[in-house]
Amino acid sequence: MNSPKGKVLRGVNNALKLWDRPSRKGLGVFMQMKVAQKYGFNERVAIIEGRIAINNMLSAYINQLARLQPLLAQLLFRRFKHKQTIKQVAFDMHLSVEQINRLQKQAIIFIADLIYDDETRRP
Repeated sequence: MNSPKGKVLRGVNNALKLWDRPSRKGLGVFMQMKVAQKYGFNERVAIIEGRIAINNMLSAYINQLARLQPLLAQLLFRRFKHKQTIKQVAFDMHLSVEQINRLQKQAIIFIADLIYDDETRRP
């Protein structure tokens, strides 16, 4: 998974996991990306501003996903923005833990695909 698309996928996964942490960890993949810069992220911003910029970018892409897959978007917000456990999300959404795991993986892939597509699409 050393492809550019694989790096974006890992970056999205890491950034979601570290949603509320004041750290640059997991943000390196976004450093040179035009889509991240559109949300105010670059190597010169302070840690908090950088994290907020990436969170805003992820929120925008999750909201795009919500137009086609509202369940997946809701799951991502619950898990990463609101820090609910998989068990809590599964209970609240009346799904099994296994279903939540599968849906979460698929949702993260969709978000990474949307970001990669926007980054590589020619204007």
